Amino acid sequence: MRTFKTLPTFGSVFAGLCAFVILGLFLPAGFTSVSVILLFIYSFFIYFLKKEKGSGTFILLLPIILLLLFIIGFAYSTEKKIAFELIIRKSSLLLLPLTFLFKRQVSKNEFNALLFLFLCFCLVCSFVCFGTAIYNIITHKTYIVQTPDRVYYYFAYNFLTDPVDIDPIYLSLFCNLAFIVSLTTPLINKPFIKIAVPLYIAFFIVMISSKIGVITLILTTILWICSRQARNKFSVIILLICIVLIIPISIYKFPFLKDRFSISFNFDYKQKYGHLWTSTGYRLAIWSSAIETIKESPIFGYGTAGGQKALENTYAKHEFVWGLRDSLNPHNEFFSTLLDVGIPGFCILLLIFALPLIRAMKEGDFLVFSFVMICLLFCLIESILLRQKGIIFFSFFYSFLLQNFTKES
Repeated sequence: MRTFKTLPTFGSVFAGLCAFVILGLFLPAGFTSVSVILLFIYSFFIYFLKKEKGSGTFILLLPIILLLLFIIGFAYSTEKKIAFELIIRKSSLLLLPLTFLFKRQVSKNEFNALLFLFLCFCLVCSFVCFGTAIYNIITHKTYIVQTPDRVYYYFAYNFLTDPVDIDPIYLSLFCNLAFIVSLTTPLINKPFIKIAVPLYIAFFIVMISSKIGVITLILTTILWICSRQARNKFSVIILLICIVLIIPISIYKFPFLKDRFSISFNFDYKQKYGHLWTSTGYRLAIWSSAIETIKESPIFGYGTAGGQKALENTYAKHEFVWGLRDSLNPHNEFFSTLLDVGIPGFCILLLIFALPLIRAMKEGDFLVFSFVMICLLFCLIESILLRQKGIIFFSFFYSFLLQNFTKES
């Protein structure tokens, strides 16, 4: 008996270019940009020269409207150069939705193949990360790394994901979607593999030690159990028990996870040594400053990229040394949007998440609902539309999944 069904081939150039965009997420920024541009040019060519009718949903217009607000924000920004670079970086919010508005839906086989490909890339990343960590442990006969100011672990936050050069939060974001894909893909049909793959991804997410990644994993697991997709009761029970055991045992067993998941709500703006803060503490310091800054210009914000400058002025007022030294962004996409383009941008961002969630609930589309929930949760602790990988990941899968809305998903 075969473990996997026959993997569908990409029967169209469009699907192949989509695969290139997915691959680009795991490669340096240049590859990612080229892949998006090629996909857009091809869909533009097909639409206007061959008159192929598009089939996208109106919800795909929302990211485009958000980008237009940032373009308007350029007009009253005091940071023109940075604002221009930011708009270029955010251009995928225009290019990818337009791509899927122009193009008809990919076939069901291609849809499943593209998601399966993304799952495979995440698995390859995890193998590279674990393999490098194990090699270092064997070579140095220890998993502890001594530096002048701190003790690190080869499996710890940042060190584990260094070999693939993807920020831990973003790799955790990718893997949470891969976890959902592993649960829903029809291309894995052997029960043991159907349990083993998501279980392995869950363990990798825990070892990345991003708190929001683990919280999201727990919530998506609960969502899956509650959804109509969880038909195999035996698989559900086994997977749930294993995930419930993996998380507390891992946190108890590994000292670096204990450190990462320790929660402190105290912070001191004047603390010079940022590495002594918990991730919760420094985010509270940032958010406190962000809220204070937003209150001074809530309607239209400070202009594209001007919000960061205004935030740093607040850091200076509070003598927030670490925030100034590293030019810390708001670490919350809603705060970032409010700072730059004010309440109009905030409202569009809310709609970007709210409308697909409502529609997915009505349609019973677990995959879309989970994807939007994952992005929403990560947006609460990270400004994912500031970094290119976050922008393209969100823009591509938001457009790809919403265009292919189906009651059968």
